[in-house]
Amino acid sequence: MVLDLRCSVTHYITYVIGNGQHTSLWYDPWHNGVPFCTRPDDPLISHSGLSNSAPVSCILNTNGWSLPSSNYPDLIMLRQNFQYSTTFNLHKTDDICWNGIASKRITVTDLWRGIRHVGTSVPWATCVWHRIGVPRYSFLHWLIIECLPLFNSDTLLMAFWNLESGISSCRCIRLPLHIWQMNLKWHLHWHM
Repeated sequence: MVLDLRCSVTHYITYVIGNGQHTSLWYDPWHNGVPFCTRPDDPLISHSGLSNSAPVSCILNTNGWSLPSSNYPDLIMLRQNFQYSTTFNLHKTDDICWNGIASKRITVTDLWRGIRHVGTSVPWATCVWHRIGVPRYSFLHWLIIECLPLFNSDTLLMAFWNLESGISSCRCIRLPLHIWQMNLKWHLHWHM
């Protein structure tokens, strides 16, 4: 389940390149938010002449970017892209930011607020779920508030009375237990 969140989280993460020693050249998404390679056997790595574990500092020097010379089309395109983008500072370390906040000051609360979906609040929520409530009774209170509206007048009439069309008299029958269980299971499955 945590791995499924990767796609929704990637747009919050940005890399700030300093000296390039702590960022992977090939596998970290430091350039335009996308990694250059996703597999260790990518031809881009072999055509560059650099190792799989090469950091970004391998292509940095005091004059700027120094990508290896090669006639491989992807490397030619990278050399052209690096002329106009991604600044760096050799006197600082690399930093990973979450939603614009540096990683040294980020908390789990910031991460949770960034990825969770907040729905609309129901008016009775503070009545049921409060600080001094006993969880067992709060849960039962929630079941009563949420499950009883499922048994509207049509459902109750169909369950308690055997209505035959064209006949004005009604015959009372017992409510089968499975009707209550079915509605409760349906409610718990779809609303929890």
